[in-house]
Order: sequence, then structure tokens, then C-alpha cells
Amino acid sequence: MEEKKLFNDNLVVSDAMVIIHFYNLVMFEQLINWTNGKIVVEKNVIEEAKYSKMGPIDLNPYFSDGRLISQDINGEEEENLFFDYMANGINGKRIHRGEAASLALAISNGYGLACDERDVINEFVRKCPGKLAITSFGIIDKAQSLGFVDEQQAKDMKKGITYF
Repeated sequence: MEEKKLFNDNLVVSDAMVIIHFYNLVMFEQLINWTNGKIVVEKNVIEEAKYSKMGPIDLNPYFSDGRLISQDINGEEEENLFFDYMANGINGKRIHRGEAASLALAISNGYGLACDERDVINEFVRKCPGKLAITSFGIIDKAQSLGFVDEQQAKDMKKGITYF
């Protein structure tokens, strides 16, 4: 029987809020296990993760053991997208550095995107139709559909995200 994976072996760039939500829920280890090392994190996101309500999140052990992938903005296309999103936002709405970096990496490399900011997700879907675009709630729904969590656990996780 084939092992179930949350992102079906696709690389997905995560924004800080997704990491923070699962960390606050004490479900970050599970998220990493469900994705089988397919989460890409940019340095601006690493910096934002230091501001979790539950305390700074140290992602270094996950990079060291290969369960998270560290990738920085690199190259003209990624840099141009990043600076454009930082300067102009999306439809005139400002976005955080981590969101701009995650969006630039995902678009430039053909990765999926995990982000809880609706404008960022909509921009990604507009630029990369057919690529995986998922929120923390969507991750929980998919985890439930794959049998990683049951209905009550999923409900409790969503309640926890809403609380934080």
C-alpha cells in the first residue's frame, strides 16, 4: 500500500502563519511528517516564525535533518517578484516580507503555496493555475480526508487556529 502524503510529493512553500499555527497547536511535528520533507521555507519566513505567541520557533533542527528545505530568494526572476510584491503589494494591499518571499519562490519554481492570507493565495492561483494553493484550514481538511486526524481532532485544530 502506498504511503499517504499530504502534498503528494510536491514541494510547497510555506508562509510563516502556517508554521506558527501548527506550532501553536503542538502539531508542527505531525505537519512535517505528513508532508514527508516537502515544505520549503525562505529566510524571511524563518525570521517571522520567531514571533510566535508560543515563543520563537527554531526551525534549524528541521533543516539540519532534512525534514524542511531552506531556500532563499535567488536569481533575477525571484528577486524581481519579491521586490515588486514588497513595493506594490497585491492590488495595492501591502503584504509581509515572508508572504512576498514565499509567493516569489512558489511562482518562480513551480512549487505549491501554503499561506493563510487570502489575497496572497488568490494571487498565486491567478499566476499558477493548477498548482496546489492551501491554507492551514485546508491542510487540516486534507489531513482528515487522508485519515491523519479524525473529525473531532480536525474540529479542535480549527478551533485552536481561530483562538490563536
